[in-house]
Amino acid sequence: EVCSYDLSSGINAEYGAPDDLTTDLDSILNDPVFETGHKSKTKPAKVHQNLPKKCTVVYIGTNDNTFGQRSCPNIRCMKCDCRVVSFSDYEWDGDVEYLFLRNNYPDFEKLEPKLKSKKGSCAYACQCNSVSTQNQNPVNSVNKGLKWFCASH
Repeated sequence: EVCSYDLSSGINAEYGAPDDLTTDLDSILNDPVFETGHKSKTKPAKVHQNLPKKCTVVYIGTNDNTFGQRSCPNIRCMKCDCRVVSFSDYEWDGDVEYLFLRNNYPDFEKLEPKLKSKKGSCAYACQCNSVSTQNQNPVNSVNKGLKWFCASH
């Protein structure tokens, strides 16, 4: 037996010293703040005041702001837990294989062989998926299989 405690007294039976956890719990439970009927004289802080902003709908595409929406600048993927990178004025050249993304993400120079220049397009990729778009669209309308979300900004 490595260590034994006398739970009724809060004393460490092996060393004879007060149990720090029991002492801490007693001091918390006896704190007047936790008494019933206690009324604070200060107003509670606004809970939502300092929370980071998150997009309710994640838009990707060019930031032409045609419909008053902007593309989300901080997108993450739920599948691979990687940040989504974007390349303005490029689009993906056909299908991009999973292993290509896995081995070359997020380095533009390594991804460039599968990218082609196209004015007004935007290529997006995480470590497991890629998509190109010319217009600003919600992520789920571009590809239903994408598990991309706003990671706040």
